[in-house]
Amino acid sequence: MTDRFYESNLACRTDDFHSRVALLTFSGTLVVLKCCEDLLLLAEDLNIVHRCMDLVSTNACSEANFPSRSLTNWLTVELSILDVDSLAKII
Repeated sequence: MTDRFYESNLACRTDDFHSRVALLTFSGTLVVLKCCEDLLLLAEDLNIVHRCMDLVSTNACSEANFPSRSLTNWLTVELSILDVDSLAKII
């Protein structure tokens, strides 16, 4: 799964997908983070969880300072998909 066995293997392709598609939006980042909850140890080893949490917290702070959505509780609604442990790490 890593480049140790074959360049551009699964781990590299997954990271590329996350960078180019999944982690470009707040919602996409939350979905990736939610999917990682069941695979938390592996996802943490691959640094996926840390990247998602950084992006979620950065986007939440940015949105709090410079709102781009009219619905005032959208952040609460979107964050509600996460479990308590993931939410605590973001906070």
